[in-house]
Amino acid sequence: VGGPLWTAPMHDHEFVEKLLAKLQDEEGCSNLGSRKRLIGMLTSVAEELPDVPLFTSLSAMCGVMHLPCPQTVGALSALVRQGYRVSRSHTDPSAIKTDAPQRKVWDMLRCWAKRPECEAQKGKKKKEPLSPTSPAAAILAASPEEEADFRPVPEVQRMLSKKDGAGGKVGKFLPNPEQWGPGSRGT
Repeated sequence: VGGPLWTAPMHDHEFVEKLLAKLQDEEGCSNLGSRKRLIGMLTSVAEELPDVPLFTSLSAMCGVMHLPCPQTVGALSALVRQGYRVSRSHTDPSAIKTDAPQRKVWDMLRCWAKRPECEAQKGKKKKEPLSPTSPAAAILAASPEEEADFRPVPEVQRMLSKKDGAGGKVGKFLPNPEQWGPGSRGT
């Protein structure tokens, strides 16, 4: 990483909470067409760890290790059971934010690599053995400092649910617009 890095909180949490409360009050904003999308985005922002400036892409880390990605609920639960805080990032549904050191995240993925579910998913794709000089082989050769427990934790299940505090459904990540991406020549 080069250049200056912003390490202060990304959002003013108090402002986000006030704006979210105002949007959820249907009297003031009922005619706003994008109200539900704004509530979803602001809910994601409000749930984010405010003091963790960067996020981690589990899929990118698993790509380096040539592994299928674990379920988000299991991966986050494993880190919570080790005493770390976790959240999602509002920018990417597959990204996580955590105060766990990167070596602990790598350790969790090393433990994932040994699990039967991971082996079963790897077995579906025929792959050549890892080169002994590859980064994946070096990462997987190290022993984890602590074994990870991937059983879901209720706190993580609540965080990943698509429900707000009142139990209503909230779309936390915006879907692509209808005309998104390349179209046929006739369009």
